[in-house]
Amino acid sequence: MSTLNAKAMVMEEFNAPLQLREVSMEMPRDVIVVEILAAGICGSDIHMWRANDPRVSLPLVLGHEAVGRIISLPCEKHDLYGVKLVEGDLVIWNRGMTCGRCQACVLWKQPALCSQRWTYGINPPAEFGLLQGGYATHILLRPETDFLKLSEADDLTAMVIASCSGATAAHALDLISIRQDETVLVQGSGPLGLFAVALAKSRGARVFVIGSGQERLSLAKELGAEEVWDRRATTVEERREAILKGNAGVDAVVEAAGSPAAVEEGLELLRPGGSYLVAGFGDPAGTFELDPYRLARRQIRLQGVWTSDARHLAHAVAVVKKQPEVIKRIGTEYPLEAANEALVAMEKREIIKAVLKPE
Repeated sequence: MSTLNAKAMVMEEFNAPLQLREVSMEMPRDVIVVEILAAGICGSDIHMWRANDPRVSLPLVLGHEAVGRIISLPCEKHDLYGVKLVEGDLVIWNRGMTCGRCQACVLWKQPALCSQRWTYGINPPAEFGLLQGGYATHILLRPETDFLKLSEADDLTAMVIASCSGATAAHALDLISIRQDETVLVQGSGPLGLFAVALAKSRGARVFVIGSGQERLSLAKELGAEEVWDRRATTVEERREAILKGNAGVDAVVEAAGSPAAVEEGLELLRPGGSYLVAGFGDPAGTFELDPYRLARRQIRLQGVWTSDARHLAHAVAVVKKQPEVIKRIGTEYPLEAANEALVAMEKREIIKAVLKPE
């Protein structure tokens, strides 16, 4: 049996630097081994690093967003479109694993709500070892993992951003029906919000954005936003006047900011009968007051959004393929060994998103 020699940035303590570790093991026969070529750092990774996610057990290799090349495929495997996979294929995979047997999976057809769901790079089963996250040179994936085969021409930095932010945004927009020229307001200009812009625009919506940061808002415009407002340079009243302009409000709001204050503002910008999608909360971030009468009287749909499933990943990948050159600019590349530097840069909002590339 051949030996797998890998490197990984391991989280051994919360609020402490990740440690570069060498991992040597016999090549497993019952899992798919992928050489990682790019791994995204998600805002949720920062929450975990700061001990704000109760699902996490140490030690852990973070990283639930990754793309790579199959180097060991011990079983017959097809991707989501029925394409047979072989060793050497470039692939992206669904980060979540579900049981396929519970009410959420079978009756509700909502696998994101599976009570047994676990995620690579967040809370994988400990008995399978360290190589279950993206901050590494290799990852071990279960045969039942959902894959999409990628083209050699695909930009991997752009593609990895679809893994979580893109898929979650696709899930949000799948929960409502958007008609041509309806208005969608996106709150937040991080990766999730930027993907929501691209997805809403692809469905024919007129898209508006409240966010912050000149680079982020410029990207939002390139992805299809008609108008943008910097929340740090404008007041709630100024934004309300500009967005409503005497109208009843926008048809839908996608919250991608993770801020209770954003929810309060967004609900007031929604037309009667509109839909408000809460997608940006990866950990508890506080509460806000809600008047149930106004919710009922205006007949507003208030919809939570939690993670995604395989079909949403497919939607996000399709969006990346249409404009990879713009989406790639969301990411800033770092070598694997610079994961700590990249985490800090994201936490300080010096960059929009970090993408680790093992060398």
